[in-house]
Amino acid sequence: MKHWKVMALAAGLWTGTAVAAELPVTATFSQPVQATDQLVVGETIWNCTGNTCVTRSAADKVRGLTGCRLMAGKFGTVTAYGTATNPLTADQLSRCNAQ
Repeated sequence: MKHWKVMALAAGLWTGTAVAAELPVTATFSQPVQATDQLVVGETIWNCTGNTCVTRSAADKVRGLTGCRLMAGKFGTVTAYGTATNPLTADQLSRCNAQ
């Protein structure tokens, strides 16, 4: 019986991690993106409208400074980047934009 409780707990923790990884990553730029609908940057599909692009990719390279730099290199100055629970700080945004 204890074995099943441990497995259920582990499954619950794993599911929670998977859900957290699927939080959308949002990139906001100082100028509108000159692209419509979906585009691919760094093997990640982004949906863009105006000056904002959003992805649900769980790839680590998308969520952090590396992903920000990829987007800045493609579309210009990034003014905000990250998930709702883990946005880049002002210092990180400065490093992102200083390519």
